[in-house]
Amino acid sequence: MKKLSFLILLSTLLLSCNTNTTPGLMIETESILLYHGETAVLGASSENGLVYYKSSDNSIATVDNNGVVTANLVGTTYITVLDGKEAIACKITVTPRYFVEINPYVVFGASSAEVKSKVKEVFIEERTISNNTAEKTLVYYNQTTDEKSRITYEYHFYNDKLTFTGVFIKSGVEFFNDMMHYLDETYYFNNEYKNADSNSAFSLERTYKCICHKSNLKVYYKIPVTEYYMQFSPSN
Repeated sequence: MKKLSFLILLSTLLLSCNTNTTPGLMIETESILLYHGETAVLGASSENGLVYYKSSDNSIATVDNNGVVTANLVGTTYITVLDGKEAIACKITVTPRYFVEINPYVVFGASSAEVKSKVKEVFIEERTISNNTAEKTLVYYNQTTDEKSRITYEYHFYNDKLTFTGVFIKSGVEFFNDMMHYLDETYYFNNEYKNADSNSAFSLERTYKCICHKSNLKVYYKIPVTEYYMQFSPSN
């Protein structure tokens, strides 16, 4: 009988302890998947007081004081929720909606031999500027032989160091309608303006910052869009 009474008392104490335990800081989910431009609310609560939010990389996703997460660029970041005593992180993944197979080699300063060993596209030719032997260009394409003019890569060197990479895309490429969306979700958009170069075949220019590989991107085109020229260069 005494043994039974002891067990009942022990159970009562355990239940009492569980009831009085405060949950502290809590979030509704530990991961969120978004497309560029989408938003989601990261619900959080705390017994310790007010909740604060902080993004580890604002270029990928930002968060406001109400926990509203806005997806910016494709990539992964973490939103940290804090209440002054505890901190919990929520993983934010911004996934691409548009898939455009443009893979320029942008390790600036690399030698021509390094580029040749890394680039997987089909080699076309090596060009040297006649009045300046220090400058040369390696030209590649990534389609079949009869379509080699569709996407062309140009790697420009000075004293055998890669200075900038050009990508020329001509009409007929199926992903043309998705190109701008791809650029906006992949690279940080800076500005768009009319191209001041009167000799250029392109009337518009867009500038981007490439966070992923620390380079600048200029995109030249005209309306209606039938051709693009993309120029990747080292960031300042």
